Amino acid sequence: MWIKAALLILFALGGGAATAGGYFAIIATVGVITRFAQYTHTAGKIRFYELMIICGAALGNVAFVFMPPVSFPAWLIVPAVLFMGVFTGCFLVSLAEALKGIPIFVRRVKLTVGLCCIIVFFALGKGLGGLFYFLANLASGG
Repeated sequence: MWIKAALLILFALGGGAATAGGYFAIIATVGVITRFAQYTHTAGKIRFYELMIICGAALGNVAFVFMPPVSFPAWLIVPAVLFMGVFTGCFLVSLAEALKGIPIFVRRVKLTVGLCCIIVFFALGKGLGGLFYFLANLASGG
């Protein structure tokens, strides 16, 4: 029995490391971490931000594999989901910018003003969508 648990832990950590490595490579390529550090004037903390992203992906994978029965109060979930949504929105906008998706979109639709508002609404929409998803899942008892 303990061999099965040890192998499951080993595979979960290995999968977490691979997932974190791939996730971090995309985030580093897009430049989300450096932009957040630039805007918040915390360039000295980039290594810490990178470490937290890698640890979060690895621990998330372990939690996914073991599925611990943990419940959190709604007052803790709401801000967490909003922060996750804002981060995901910023990540997607940075990815689109790195792939030159936004400039192509702006030229095709002849958008001259309001690009900042569109980007903010992308992030808010992703955050509110995540919040709705998690609260609906909480309400259904899932």
